[in-house]
Amino acid sequence: MKRLLIPFWICACRPEHSFGEGSWRIEGDDVLGTVIGESAHGCSTESVRIGLWGPQWGTRGLVDAEVQAESDGSYWLYFGVDTGLGPARLAMHWQGALARLPMGGRPGEFELSLAITEGGLDSAVSQEVQRDAQAAIENAQDAWAEGQFLLYEEDQLVGDVQFAGTSPTTIAVYDSWWLTPLPVEAQRLDDGTDIVLAFAAEPSIMGDSSALRFNIPTSLAVVPTGPVPVEGERRLQFRPGTISDEQRAEAVSAAISENLLLEEKGIVDLLSQLAATAYLGEGQCQNLEALSVETRGLLTGYSLEVVVVEDHCEFHIEPTVTQHGRRFKGVVGPKGRVKGE
Repeated sequence: MKRLLIPFWICACRPEHSFGEGSWRIEGDDVLGTVIGESAHGCSTESVRIGLWGPQWGTRGLVDAEVQAESDGSYWLYFGVDTGLGPARLAMHWQGALARLPMGGRPGEFELSLAITEGGLDSAVSQEVQRDAQAAIENAQDAWAEGQFLLYEEDQLVGDVQFAGTSPTTIAVYDSWWLTPLPVEAQRLDDGTDIVLAFAAEPSIMGDSSALRFNIPTSLAVVPTGPVPVEGERRLQFRPGTISDEQRAEAVSAAISENLLLEEKGIVDLLSQLAATAYLGEGQCQNLEALSVETRGLLTGYSLEVVVVEDHCEFHIEPTVTQHGRRFKGVVGPKGRVKGE
C-alpha cells in the first residue's frame, strides 16, 4: 500500500526588527510620551506604536512607528505628528536609556534629549497630556492660518513677519544687529519642520543676503551662519501678533539710534588705538596697507584716509554706502574723536 505524501510548509516568520516587547515612558524638555512594542504572532511582524506630545506638536494618540535597526543595537523610529503648520514626520534615535529627537532641518539642530524608563504612561496622565497638546496644536494652527508673527529677543521686539498663504512672504527686522527700514519680500524654502526665509537687510557690505530659519515645533528662529549649526548663532522667538506701521517706524528709529552709538564707540576705540602708533616721524604715517587683515575686515564698507597733523596722525573715515552699521563719519586721532567733526 502506497503512502500518500502530503507536502506541507511550516509558517516560520521572523520579525523585521527585534525592538522587543514591552512599554516605555519617554520624557524631557517639555515632552512626554510612551512607546509600546508588541511581539510577532503567527506570520505577522513585530509592531511598535508611539505616542509623543510636545508644547505645540504631537501624535494623534498612539501611532505606528517604522523601525530601523542599526548595527550598534540602536534604533531609528519614524512616525507622524501634527504641528501648527500641519502634518510632519519625525525621526527619533533610540539607544539604551536615552532617545534623541532632532527637530530642525539642519543636522543636530533643536535636538531634544529624552530619558527612557520602563513602564508606560498612566492612562489618566496620557489623556491629560494629549488634551493639552491638542489644544496647543489647534491654537498654533489658528495662528499659522493668520500667518502674522512678531520676533523677539527675550522680551525685546526685534521684527515682524507675515506668511500670507499664496502671497509673497514679507519680513521686517529692526535692532542694533540688522535692519530693514520697511518690510521686504522674502524668498521662502521649506526644509522639513523649518521654514527658511532669505531676504535683503542692512548691513549688506558685500551684497550678501540675510536669512532666518523658523522652526515650527519650537517657535524659535535662528540666524544661520552656514549649512551646519554652530555655537553662538543668534536665536529669536516668534509669537503670534501684529504691529502697526507707526509702531514699526518707532522701532526702526530706535534701532538706528542704538546702532549708531555702538558703531561710533567701536570705530573711535579702534582708530584711536591705531592713531597712537601710526606716526613714524618726519611727517610720515603708517601706510594703510600695513593694517592687519582682521583690522581691514572691521573697516570694510568705510573709506579711510590717514593724515599727518603736526606730530601725530589722524584718520578721516566715512561710509562708502550709508546703511545700518555704516553711518559714522568723522576724524579720529590718538585721543579719540577730533572736536568739531
